[in-house]
Amino acid sequence: MRLNHSTLLSAFPNLFLSLFPDYVMVHRLLPQSKSETQIVCEWLFSPESFNQTGFNPSDAVRFWDRVNQQDWQVCELMQAGVSSRAYTPGPYSSAESLLAQFDREFLRLMGH
Repeated sequence: MRLNHSTLLSAFPNLFLSLFPDYVMVHRLLPQSKSETQIVCEWLFSPESFNQTGFNPSDAVRFWDRVNQQDWQVCELMQAGVSSRAYTPGPYSSAESLLAQFDREFLRLMGH
C-alpha cells in the first residue's frame, strides 16, 4: 500500500506516528521528571527504499530535525508559561484537537 498523503496518529500516552508516502516517523516521549521529557525520534523506511537509485534518507531526517527543534523550543517556552503563577488556562484552538484530546484523556485517567 502506498500513501499519497500524510497521516498522524497517537497512542496515548507517549507514542506519535507520522505516516508519509516515503517513510514513517516515530516519536516516543519518555518522561524523566515532572519538567523534563526525553524525546526519541526514529525514521522507518521500507527495505526496498535502500535499493532505489539516489535513495538518501538524510533530507527527511534533516528537515524533521529542524522542525522538531523548533517545536521543542516552543514547548519549553510554553512549559515556562504554564509554570508561572500568573498562568490561566484557556481554550485550545480547533487546530489543536490532538492536544485537547490528550488533555481530556489524561484528566480522565487522573479522575478529574
